Amino acid sequence: MKNNHYSRKKRQLSRLVKELKLKMDAPDQSPGLLHQMKLRIKLLLQELSRFVSKHQLKRILGSFAIVFGFAASSNAQLFIAPVANPFGLGSSQSYLQFPEMADLDNDGDMDMLVGQLYGDFLYYENVGSATVPNFATPVSAPFGLVSTQLMNTPALTDLDGDGDLDLLSGEYGGVMRYHENIGTATNPLFQAPISSPFGLTNSYGYYAFPEFADLDNDGDMDLLVGEGYTNMQYFENIGTAVAPSFAAPILSPFGLATAATGYGFVSPEFADFDNDGDQDLIVGVYYGNFEYYMNTGTASSPAFSGPTTNPFGLAQVNYYAFPAAADFDGDGDSDLMVSEYYGNFQYFENIEPLTSIKEIAINGSIDPNPFRDVVNFNFDQDVVYVEFVNLTGQSVLSIENPDIKVDVSSLDPGLYIVKCTYLNNQQSTYKLQKL
Repeated sequence: MKNNHYSRKKRQLSRLVKELKLKMDAPDQSPGLLHQMKLRIKLLLQELSRFVSKHQLKRILGSFAIVFGFAASSNAQLFIAPVANPFGLGSSQSYLQFPEMADLDNDGDMDMLVGQLYGDFLYYENVGSATVPNFATPVSAPFGLVSTQLMNTPALTDLDGDGDLDLLSGEYGGVMRYHENIGTATNPLFQAPISSPFGLTNSYGYYAFPEFADLDNDGDMDLLVGEGYTNMQYFENIGTAVAPSFAAPILSPFGLATAATGYGFVSPEFADFDNDGDQDLIVGVYYGNFEYYMNTGTASSPAFSGPTTNPFGLAQVNYYAFPAAADFDGDGDSDLMVSEYYGNFQYFENIEPLTSIKEIAINGSIDPNPFRDVVNFNFDQDVVYVEFVNLTGQSVLSIENPDIKVDVSSLDPGLYIVKCTYLNNQQSTYKLQKL
């Protein structure tokens, strides 16, 4: 019955796509009617994407694949040039730092826990907000954490299902240690570490860079560990979200190849970089490069293609690259905080906006991006009001009924959220950078 149901849905999607193309090619079509058709297509895609492969959906969408976010291109994101030591962060006196982002005090913004070369932990509390971070002076040995061995690489997740974040740390020699949080989600308190918990075995190749994700979509956290000699080991959680138990490791699963460098180590980081609902992988490698593995499978059956070196405008950093993904500016996409060899942090902001169901019905763009003195508004509906807002939330420029070309030379260089209101009272937002 289920297969028949989704076969009907696929036929319905195919019919709607053909009708939309015909109506968009015809003159004097009602924007309201086109809007409703696009919404119906978007909702069908959301339903079918759980049961139908992306390849099949792309074939049905044809030239509309890009419009509806199902394009095969790996350039779905765009990272601008990195900013060194942003948000009040300073360079460290320590070589090699390993960042992990999480809301450790449960106040709605992303804090940072950093492991260091000689086994210490540093905690950077975000005393700013979820959209404008500001990190306080780091606190050493926070929350009862004690120093471990060399190359302390932290990974945070709720391993025992009690609503707070626990810690697994990798070390030089490939050992992994578990620090249970016996405090709360607001006030963490970590117990003394336990070596090789939950059936985990030592990683190979002298290094262990753990990274959690629910790779099989069964509700518990699995583990991918980057190692020396560019290997990655997968530990499937065959226990539960409350009582984890990890199976014997599998080398380079799901089509993952060893990193293209062929030596050194790999520091993995999961995020949905192409906004298709499954976990992709960015890996920091030797010499400061990034390698991207796109998940061409599904949320429950991953299959990774690649790697692609330094995609999305990412630039090589200084000698080593240890990435941590998080939404630092509250715009719904994954930015990157990257530590490098000399203890500096490099922040790569993702300026590619996500598209909501309401916004998908608006065809067009604001270009160029980045811009200098003039921007062009190219939309299939009349724009009646435009507002430029800086990253502190201040409205710095507003225009009623803008022309296609708009002079924005009065704006200072920087990043702006541009809010557009259309004749049909729809709204959409874009992020632009002025050089």
